[in-house]
Amino acid sequence: MAAKRRRRAGSTGSTSSEEAVVIVFDSERHQLERLRLRQRWELASVLNFLHVFEPVIQSDLNISAEEIETALISANTDLGRIHVSLLKGIPPVSKNLKDNDAWITIVCKKLDPWWPWVSEGENPLKHNHGEEIKKYKELDPSTRLVILRALCEVRAEQDDVIRHITDALKAGEQLTTFRKEKISSDENGITYWYDGDPKIGHRLYKEVVQFDSKAKLTGKCSSMLSEWETIATNLKEFRETSEKLSSSMSKTEAFVAKKLREDILPVLEEIQKKKERIIKRKQRHAASLDNFQAIPRIGINRICRQRKPVNYTYDDFDRSISEAIVQMSKKLPTIQRERGGGKQDAIVSCVENQGDDKRTDETDCDAMDAEFVNSNLDNGNAEQESSLPIQIQIGDREKFDSRKIGSRGNLNQRAEKAHAKMRTRLRQRPTANPDYSSAVVPDSDDDMADFS
Repeated sequence: MAAKRRRRAGSTGSTSSEEAVVIVFDSERHQLERLRLRQRWELASVLNFLHVFEPVIQSDLNISAEEIETALISANTDLGRIHVSLLKGIPPVSKNLKDNDAWITIVCKKLDPWWPWVSEGENPLKHNHGEEIKKYKELDPSTRLVILRALCEVRAEQDDVIRHITDALKAGEQLTTFRKEKISSDENGITYWYDGDPKIGHRLYKEVVQFDSKAKLTGKCSSMLSEWETIATNLKEFRETSEKLSSSMSKTEAFVAKKLREDILPVLEEIQKKKERIIKRKQRHAASLDNFQAIPRIGINRICRQRKPVNYTYDDFDRSISEAIVQMSKKLPTIQRERGGGKQDAIVSCVENQGDDKRTDETDCDAMDAEFVNSNLDNGNAEQESSLPIQIQIGDREKFDSRKIGSRGNLNQRAEKAHAKMRTRLRQRPTANPDYSSAVVPDSDDDMADFS
């Protein structure tokens, strides 16, 4: 058993080491193929076409140059999206574009009649009853790039693209928008090109054109050899290239360095700042989510709402009204005191004597209230007016409570004097009207008739 475990452990270790070697080999192979793609002018042509005619294509790919290179290397879904966006503008449009890998067959059919006019050499991909899909995935990235560039040329020959160019030129657009111009060149055949796009990216190219010297000796037509190189793809590489060219003795390279330093580097620095701000914002958001997930959930349960029993009577309503009346009666003295020197709105209430046998009539109470208020108002003292007792209604009767009026002694004394005056006037008979003082009131009905 131990021997078997050792053999299994040894086999597992060898497998993991082999997988690591394969991963390293794949990464190195991808880097080598990426370098080969950047040495071809077709890549610069494809990137420029997607940038210039993006309003016509209306693909909304939002894909960078590095992602396009990765798609050409691995033949992933992004490569299919690029081809489908181009095929939609080449009539007749097929209905099978949404199917997986069906676009490869459609590309073969579209390029077959156009190939002699849009590319050189033999067509590497021809229609073969479905076998072209397998063959396309086995092609090297450089060949896939040639096919993509040829499809861009076919798309550029369509009517909508030509109409877009014509309308833009009539509107005052410069021809350099559609035909890229070089930055600078010298007598040695070295030319520098620059192309920039916020979505695809910014790149600096170097082209070296050489002529075949053997053709001159033999008297044949001289052939031209062109070598293409991508020398800068990001801010760091642009800075290094600018410093390197600025120290060169060549006027062409010095001019390119000045162009990079004054026009291109500020734009790239601003783009880099925006990317850093976006990255920091995402990091802060991720940190806040991590902190939120780290908080323990113990004791943070949601409190359930307590439902009250349903009452179909008016007891609760009556109770709430009574409580509101009591609370309002407690707040009235405070509200009256806060008003200052103004006249009080409260009136003197009719009081009930301590004994149960002495009670006043409601009409007499109203008359006494009016007389008491008038006598207090005639004094002209604002302080006396503001210190009148408050009318407190309890049930169907009105009672006078000196504790709710205040603790000042003079107020209680005035209230007691008013009560004594009321009792004295209640015991007196009403005075006769002076206008009818001489008249004699009859006692019987007959006398009453004679009197009338």
